[in-house]
Amino acid sequence: MKATFRSVATVAAALLLTACSAGVARSTGAASQPSTPHDRLTLALGDTSNSLVLPLTPYFPSQEQLANLLNAQDVLLSRCMQKTGFNYPVVVNEPETFGGDPGNGQFYDFGVTSSSFAKVYGYHNTTTQTPMHTVSGAPAPKLSQLPAAELTELVSCRDAVSKEAGSHLQYLSLVQQLGVQAWNQAKTNPKVVAGFRRWSACMAASGYDYANPLQALAGAPGDSQKATQWQTATPSQQEIQTAVTDVRCKDKTSLLKLWIGTLAMFQNELVQKDLPQLQAGIADFQQTLRREEGLEAQPS
Repeated sequence: MKATFRSVATVAAALLLTACSAGVARSTGAASQPSTPHDRLTLALGDTSNSLVLPLTPYFPSQEQLANLLNAQDVLLSRCMQKTGFNYPVVVNEPETFGGDPGNGQFYDFGVTSSSFAKVYGYHNTTTQTPMHTVSGAPAPKLSQLPAAELTELVSCRDAVSKEAGSHLQYLSLVQQLGVQAWNQAKTNPKVVAGFRRWSACMAASGYDYANPLQALAGAPGDSQKATQWQTATPSQQEIQTAVTDVRCKDKTSLLKLWIGTLAMFQNELVQKDLPQLQAGIADFQQTLRREEGLEAQPS
């Protein structure tokens, strides 16, 4: 079952960022600083997940960039450990995906929006996150299995490597918090709530009792606030039929256009309020990436 929104905790747990050099192959694509909050907006779902470009999008790094920074940190960690006499391997982090449905991405999860996706997966979560592994492909070391002396040095090295991460963590947490705030404002906006009622009436005409698409996504029928469905390893026929009807009702009631537009409106208000801080934060982040790319070719 998919979560209805990528939480601050999820992102924060993944981000122990640092300004450091890297020896692991990295993706390109540090986006240029947006000149205005509106110059790159794409307020329509594409064919893949995470395709919306909302007002906050230019101010948050891509999953590839976040993985690159984590990999850079792990390279420095390994080098630090070598200096203390321990051969600690470089751990590789793969970018997290948002699954295949276009309705799921950074700062939003509208539930299932693709009929072709719904027919195969229903509401099942197809987001993937490859387990961390070493450069050689072996599993990442388990801290619980490290000797006490090595674990002590590892903690010391990680603290040293993470010292420069604070400003980035604080900035990324701010953007994520703004995303959550706008999401909560949008889904409780009276116009969107009215759109939910139209969608719910459409679903009811086919025999489904859900107050809004987020309850359908969670498998919580009626007034229930607890997920009681879609817990199977593979989607049931009932789940698939429900998801297909969900997509049809979203299309019939034009719910997504209303929901996306409202979300963009609230995001833009927050961007305008914190624009100087957002511009300075993403500029500093990009400067760190450029500095790391310059250091990458230097010997350890």
